[in-house]
Amino acid sequence: TDVYFDAIDLSLTKKDMWLRSRDGNLELKVPHHIQETSINLYMEITNHKEIAALLQSTEIHVPFDQEISFAHLANAGFEPFAKIETCRSRHKIQIDAAPEISSNFAVFVDID
Repeated sequence: TDVYFDAIDLSLTKKDMWLRSRDGNLELKVPHHIQETSINLYMEITNHKEIAALLQSTEIHVPFDQEISFAHLANAGFEPFAKIETCRSRHKIQIDAAPEISSNFAVFVDID
């Protein structure tokens, strides 16, 4: 279950940013603009300091820079606005590197 938070003026939603609690852990989804594509790509930030820094850099001022609690969110004017239950699966895609690259890597894809 995901609970999404935003300010009363929907400042995050208007910027296509999504602050949520997933299983009690805060995450911030931000658009990832790698190249022109018809697919929406997002980075999921889970580090609280990085979340606070990203919010500050978009002129959304929040009074925290350490661990973010639900009390901090409420004090900053953020309220839950949606609760979404999804069935989620994670898939690992192994990618073999070109011969001149010494290591392979994997990409994880979450499907909601």
